[in-house]
Amino acid sequence: MNPCTFYLVDDERAARNILTDIIEEENLGEVIGNSDDGAGQEMAIIQANPQVVLLDLLMPEVDGISLASKLRELGFKGRIVMISQVEDKEMVARAYKCGVEFYITKPINRIEVIAVLRQLLFIHSIQQSLEQALQHQQNFSRAGEEDASGARANRDSLELFRKNLNHALYQLGIIGESGANDIIQIVLYLYMTTNRGTSNIDVSLNLQQLYKEVISHIKEGGEATEEEVKAFEQRLRRTIKNCFDNIAAMGLIDYSDPRFERYAGTLFDYNEIRHRMEELQNDVRISRTRINIRKFLHAILVEASG
Repeated sequence: MNPCTFYLVDDERAARNILTDIIEEENLGEVIGNSDDGAGQEMAIIQANPQVVLLDLLMPEVDGISLASKLRELGFKGRIVMISQVEDKEMVARAYKCGVEFYITKPINRIEVIAVLRQLLFIHSIQQSLEQALQHQQNFSRAGEEDASGARANRDSLELFRKNLNHALYQLGIIGESGANDIIQIVLYLYMTTNRGTSNIDVSLNLQQLYKEVISHIKEGGEATEEEVKAFEQRLRRTIKNCFDNIAAMGLIDYSDPRFERYAGTLFDYNEIRHRMEELQNDVRISRTRINIRKFLHAILVEASG
C-alpha cells in the first residue's frame, strides 16, 4: 500500500501532534498541513490537495461537518476522516452524509488510528491500481477499451459496496462504535477475497484465523499478535451484540419497522431475536441468547453487495 499525504484540522495541538507521530512512525504517509480550526481552511486544504483530511468534529468556529460539506461542494475528491469524542449516532450519520468516510473516536487510541488509516490506505491503493489499469487500457484497441470499462466498473463497484456497507451499519445503529471499523475491515477483506461478495462464507471458516488474516492484511503482512486478535474480537463481539439488541428493541417498539423486517431474520436467528425481545420486555440484562457471528458477517457482506 502506498503512503498518503495528510492534512490535519483539530483545535487540540496535542491531538495533532499525536496523529502526526502515528502517521510518520507507522510510515502511513506525510502530514503536509495542519490547522487549529476549520474557519477559512477549505481553500488552504484544496490548494494543498492532500489525499486524506483528518477533521475534528467539534471546533470553536467551524465544526468538522460544516468544513467537510464545504470541501465536497468545492469539488474536493480526497478522503475525509472524522475524529471526535461525540458518539451521537445522528451526528455521526450527518458526517457520513457530508462525505466523511471513516470515523475515529477520542481520546485517540493508537491501535484504532493505525487500523482505520491502514484500511483507508488499502482502499486507496486498490482504487489507484484500478485507475492505472483504466488509463493503461485506454491506449489500446476496442478489446482494450472493454478491459478499461471493466476496470472502471470494478472501481465503481468497490465504491458502491463501501457506501452500502456504511449505510447498513447506520441503519443498524452501530456506525459510530469502534467495533464498526472492525466489521468494515472484515467485510471489505471478504469482499476482495471472495467472488465480489457472492460467495458464501465457508461454514468451516475459523473466525480466529479470519481475524488474524484481516489484521495481518492491515499490517501489510505483519503477523497478528494474540493481544491484537483478542482486542479485535472483543470489539467485534460487543458491537454485534449491540446490533442484536438494537434490532430486538426495534421489534418491541414497532414490529412493522422496515429495518426490523429486513434485518431480524437475515443477520441473526429470528428465534433468538424473539427471545431477546422477551428478555428486554422483562428487563433481563444478562441474556441467554446466542449470536452467530459467521451468519452476521455473511449477511452484511451480501447486504453491502446489493
